[in-house]
Amino acid sequence: MGPQVTKRTPIYLLFLLCHCATTQEFDAWITRGDKFFARDLYREALESYQQASIAAPDSAKLRYRLGLVFLKVGNYSAAKSHLEAVATDYDGNYSYHFFLGEVYRVLERHDMAIFQYQRALQAKKTATAMRSLAWSYYQIRFYKAALTAARKAYRLDAKDDQAAIIYLRTLIKLSNLKKAYTIIRKRNWGDDYHHYVLALQGELFAQKKRYRKAARYFSRALKVQPLLPSALFGLARIKLLNRKRQTAIRLFERGLRVRPQQTEVYYELARAYEDVDSKAARKYYRLFYDKARLDPEFVSRVDMVRKKLSLLR
Repeated sequence: MGPQVTKRTPIYLLFLLCHCATTQEFDAWITRGDKFFARDLYREALESYQQASIAAPDSAKLRYRLGLVFLKVGNYSAAKSHLEAVATDYDGNYSYHFFLGEVYRVLERHDMAIFQYQRALQAKKTATAMRSLAWSYYQIRFYKAALTAARKAYRLDAKDDQAAIIYLRTLIKLSNLKKAYTIIRKRNWGDDYHHYVLALQGELFAQKKRYRKAARYFSRALKVQPLLPSALFGLARIKLLNRKRQTAIRLFERGLRVRPQQTEVYYELARAYEDVDSKAARKYYRLFYDKARLDPEFVSRVDMVRKKLSLLR
C-alpha cells in the first residue's frame, strides 16, 4: 500500500507525495515512449511522450525526444522547435547535433545543417554524419567540399552504400569519371541501391557524351524505380537533345512532381516548351528566374532569361 494521507498530514508532505507520483508517471511515459521509438512505432511513441508532457512540459529530456519523433514522422518545423529549445542541455552530444542537422537539411537550411554535422563529427567520427555533411555541401554546389566529406565517409565505412552513392555523385560532377567507373564496377551493391547505381552510370555516360548508352542506363533505372528523379531528369535531357520535346516535357514534369524546386530543371523545361507552348515556357522561365537570380552559378542564364521573359508575352 502507498502512504496514508489523513487530515493531519502536513502540507509539505502532501506536496512531496504529489511530486513523487507526477515524477513516476513522467518516467513511466518516457520509458513507454522509448520502447515504441526503438521499435520504429513513432506514432505510439509520440502519444506516450505527449502524455509525459502533462507532467513536465518543459523537460529537456522530453523535448529532445519529441524533436526526434517529430523528425521521424515528418513534422520538421515541430522537430526544429523542440530540438532548438534544448541546445544548451545537449551541447556537444553527437546524436543531438546529427539529428538537428537532419532537420535543417530537410528544411533546406544547408548552412545550419553543415554546422550541426560538423559539431556532431567533433563528438564522434561516423560515416553517417560525414555523408550527410557531404550531401549538404553537394546541395549548395560546394562540390570540392562535398567530395572531401564523401571520400572520408567512404573510408570510414566502405560497406555503406549511401556513402558510396554520394562519393560517386561528386566524382561524376567533378568529371573524375575513371575513378567513378572503377568503384561502380568493383563494388558489390545492395539490392536497395541497384536503381541508383544504374542512374549514376547513366550520368557517367552522359558526361562522356555517349548519350545512347546513357539513355539505356536511365531507362533500366526507371524500370526498377519509375519515379527516380535523377533518371527522369537525365533521360529527359537526352530526349531534349534528340528534339523529342514532348517526351522530354513529360519526363521533366514527372520528375518535378517527385522532387520540386529544381532550379536547373525549370530552365531546361522552359527550353523544351519554348517552341511548343509559350505560356508554359514563360511560367518555367519565371520560376527559374525567381529562384536563380541571386545565385552566382546562373548569372549568364539569368540575363538571357530576363530577355526571354520580355519577349514571351
